[in-house]
Amino acid sequence: MRKLALLSMLLSFASYGEVKVLDNGNISTSACAYGRGQGAITQASNNAALELAQFIKGNKTLAFGDHSESIESNLDQVYSRSRDTIIEGLSNGGMRLDLGQPYLQGNDTCLSVAINVEQTIEHANTDDALEWKDDSSTVTVTVVGEGWSQAGDSARQRAEQDALRRAISRVVGIYLSQNSVQSSLTLMQLSDDGEQNAVRDLISQQMSSRSSGLVKSWQSLASKKLDKDGLQVTLQVVVEKSPLITQSNDFLTQIGSPRVNVIADDNFEPILKTWLSEQGIETGSGASLKVIAKHELRGPVSSKRLSLTIEVRDLANNLYGQWRNDPSLVALPDSTHVLDDLTQVTFEMPQQLQSLQLALNKAFINVVSQGGLVREIKIRSSYLSQPEKLHAVISTIGGVKDVAIFKKNNYVVASLRYSGDTGELALMLQNSLAAISEPSFPNGQVIDDQTILFN
Repeated sequence: MRKLALLSMLLSFASYGEVKVLDNGNISTSACAYGRGQGAITQASNNAALELAQFIKGNKTLAFGDHSESIESNLDQVYSRSRDTIIEGLSNGGMRLDLGQPYLQGNDTCLSVAINVEQTIEHANTDDALEWKDDSSTVTVTVVGEGWSQAGDSARQRAEQDALRRAISRVVGIYLSQNSVQSSLTLMQLSDDGEQNAVRDLISQQMSSRSSGLVKSWQSLASKKLDKDGLQVTLQVVVEKSPLITQSNDFLTQIGSPRVNVIADDNFEPILKTWLSEQGIETGSGASLKVIAKHELRGPVSSKRLSLTIEVRDLANNLYGQWRNDPSLVALPDSTHVLDDLTQVTFEMPQQLQSLQLALNKAFINVVSQGGLVREIKIRSSYLSQPEKLHAVISTIGGVKDVAIFKKNNYVVASLRYSGDTGELALMLQNSLAAISEPSFPNGQVIDDQTILFN
């Protein structure tokens, strides 16, 4: 349950619907995700899969509310025997989901999602024999995708895109679950297998929308029409291992060992920096994340206690995690060096350090799960020939989410989240904005990890 609870926390911006068991035994829910287009549809589908997995893990039978008597006993027995398989498939993207027609709800894209218990079980077992073989440069998987025509793309194009994303997610899951060489700064420090699986699922979700460069080839095996002019396709997909390993490890590095700027009292700063360095976390003044330490001495002269708070924030001051020590564990008489002594003792207590380590890991996971750090793109208004299209153009860039546009003095400003490097983002913006900018559009300047300026 802990894995699903953690993922629910990480996907805090998602919107979920009620889970229902239908008369025919299908399990259905609805989910939403911020934005428009296939990326939002995929995220909404992932959110629904998470909600379905959470429901299934908490319900050992299909008996649910008013539908309990209408579920056939043999179907319920099949479900009960195969719950673990269903949950695993929903977590790693291996299940075939029946997707409804997407619809808009405010700034969100929503859709209904259902699984057929009997069909899902059969589909879930198709990858049981898959192994990550070191002597092969590729992995071949068979996946099912579904799609409906939208924004100039045909239903077949959408279905094929959906299948390719599922293939990437499946292979990432295979790689991370069958290899123990992943970063000691992340997977090895998480407190249990559930949290390790949460990291694996998070990376799968992040990479599932980045099939470019990862898919070597694919061929269509079958297709069938769906309601409302939709199409379901079955593809055999060959995935390149080398770029997938590189990107997976890049995500692990983002989660486990980002560069941070330590902001603390002079007495406490060197101790915290030393400890972070021992964890493999680089510190420096130009970092994109801040680790902020605040302290307070409490109690009478004869028994001073240290109350310590450590926060992880980005340059836009968004809070990703917080840790507090337990002041009751140690007390010392007041003196000119009592703060140094209490700090030193705190950092020699394994239980305190373990809880701090876990809090920082969860904070770093939170950064990636929310879509990366917040960036601010400042463009002088006179350089944009079609400013009304800025939101749509930036939203199409891979890895970008939560785009918001506003005006500030003589600039149009785009606030967004991006999971990659700021310099990489600047180059992609340069190319994408050319279509809606004046011929004199300047090159972007990376001011810091938060700000890109076109001036």
